[in-house]
Amino acid sequence: MRPALLLVAVLGFGVFASSAAEPVSKEFVRQAITVFRAEPHSEKGRAAAALILRFAEESPDVEVVVSPKTLPWMGSDLSPEYGAKMLVAYAAGSIRSQLDRKVTKDDDKAGMAQVVETYLFLQKKDPELRIPVIEAIIARKKQEQPI
Repeated sequence: MRPALLLVAVLGFGVFASSAAEPVSKEFVRQAITVFRAEPHSEKGRAAAALILRFAEESPDVEVVVSPKTLPWMGSDLSPEYGAKMLVAYAAGSIRSQLDRKVTKDDDKAGMAQVVETYLFLQKKDPELRIPVIEAIIARKKQEQPI
């Protein structure tokens, strides 16, 4: 994960524990992912997001690739709050997949699946939320499904 993008995400969620803190364990990040998936909008979700990002940055057991290809909403007029949540959602999906498969390689499909899940959850809380590039991904997924 690129430090500049991590900084943007951290600013969106508040400062988390310093690098001198103990490393985040695989078990703890799994718990954080569960919390974030259940309530990305809450204070618990914010705390979980910080742990997920810290794990993505520090753990040699996972690789999360952050680029305009993997995060196509980057550079859009999306609010920092929602941009950070989508970044964390991507990281959470990729991390969970890598830990499940015991493979250290970014899983962009799992990351994007989590982005879509988180986006749809957040839309229930904020019906005005619209991120056109994610809407387009959802529309493409619907077209790919057999009838």
